[in-house]
Amino acid sequence: MPNTAPAIDSAAGVRAVRQGAAERGAVHVLQAGALTLGRAGKELADYAAMQAAGAPALTDDGSTPQDSAVMRAAMRAAAALRLPVIDHCEDFRLSKPGVMHGGAVAARLRLLGQPRAAEETIVARDIALARETGCRVHLQHLSAAGSVQMLRAARREGLPVSGEVTPHHLFLTDAAAAVYGVNAKMAPPLREESDRQALLAGVLDGTISCVATDHAPHAEAEKAAGWLEAPFGIVGLEAAVALCLTGLYHTGFLSLRRLVSLFTEGQRELLGLPVGAMTIGAVADVTVLDLDAPHCLKVAEFASRSHNCPYDGWACRGNVVGVFVGGKWTGVADRGL
Repeated sequence: MPNTAPAIDSAAGVRAVRQGAAERGAVHVLQAGALTLGRAGKELADYAAMQAAGAPALTDDGSTPQDSAVMRAAMRAAAALRLPVIDHCEDFRLSKPGVMHGGAVAARLRLLGQPRAAEETIVARDIALARETGCRVHLQHLSAAGSVQMLRAARREGLPVSGEVTPHHLFLTDAAAAVYGVNAKMAPPLREESDRQALLAGVLDGTISCVATDHAPHAEAEKAAGWLEAPFGIVGLEAAVALCLTGLYHTGFLSLRRLVSLFTEGQRELLGLPVGAMTIGAVADVTVLDLDAPHCLKVAEFASRSHNCPYDGWACRGNVVGVFVGGKWTGVADRGL
């Protein structure tokens, strides 16, 4: 994602990240280009130049142009280049200064809340603009039941719109705020059980095509600032597969084939990448799983230098053993997995 400081909003920025990843990266890295300069939501970046530099998609991840005319112009320009737009759906006029979902839990904790409408308003806008411009639009980390309903209708209509969900929105609700504190503060916020069930239904019927981690590492001191000042987000990368194997596959909710697709095919289809095949002679880009390994998530043992995560101590069944990247094996047995 280009939500760095400075934002990756130029061809030079895209090339720099790709070069660094090629030299030092342990995995394949794709760099999205910012939708607007500085992710400020005002002026369009140079999409053609970033595409030529290797950017497969455009996004202001973490924000979206609040001016719908800017978003309309962005989608028109992206459609002309056949670049997908990946959008964080949040109307800041409705969400700020809220720090969690605006419901009974927020009222009990005396915290400022965000309504579902903050997300749903932008989802409706993006679907309407996709219908007008023909732009391929992907809706990030959906959290609200109304968003799933609108996405389902858009896909039935045949519009070029897709959506994703995170493990934390599938397995937690706003009640987690009273248990995990600021490690349950994320954007979009955890919502109510009815929203969680709507997200699960969207996964089950194919409305939602991707699971994304929305990995957002923050330093301990940043999160210690408390609900009003702490940044939004949790680390999710290292827990995602284990959580989904436990909560979606071993419960019988999804087949293994469907679960794997949510981590692979949906994303590749969005970005125009070929789907890998387990065939003789193919380059091995393969994740190896132990489907039944019992273990507890231990955040202190994560490779990430950040530990802002609510899952510490969660019992799981199934985990990643290691990965082949470009035919080279990277195991994690030394971490007791």
